[in-house]
Amino acid sequence: MSGLRRRLGRSDDRGWGRGWLRSDRARERDRKFSEDEQIKALKWQWRVACQRSPVGRMIYTPSGVTIAIPIIKHIDLGPPIRMRVQLSSGQTADDLIKAAPSIASAMNVAALHVATLTPPWVLVTVRLA
Repeated sequence: MSGLRRRLGRSDDRGWGRGWLRSDRARERDRKFSEDEQIKALKWQWRVACQRSPVGRMIYTPSGVTIAIPIIKHIDLGPPIRMRVQLSSGQTADDLIKAAPSIASAMNVAALHVATLTPPWVLVTVRLA
């Protein structure tokens, strides 16, 4: 511990990094970066889970096969975590409600609650525990 921090009675675990106070701007930047990483991870989990569930539809194109899934348009990290999802064409909220248990287990969450908004939109609430 450096002399200045010793005299002030502060240690590294109180927000002092290399002897300097962290600015509010730096803390906000780190928080925003952390939220962005959480959103990216959640979108990736959703994509993989939907591809392996009945919601994922195979589409045959000249360049190969692709899987169409409902698209997350907005995520609110909450708590609780809420996602505004746009369903693929031809899908209904009932399709997603039926697939919710398999998607939840693939995402490693307790449950998904699906509420119908204006078609083709649904609100998916993630229950962690």
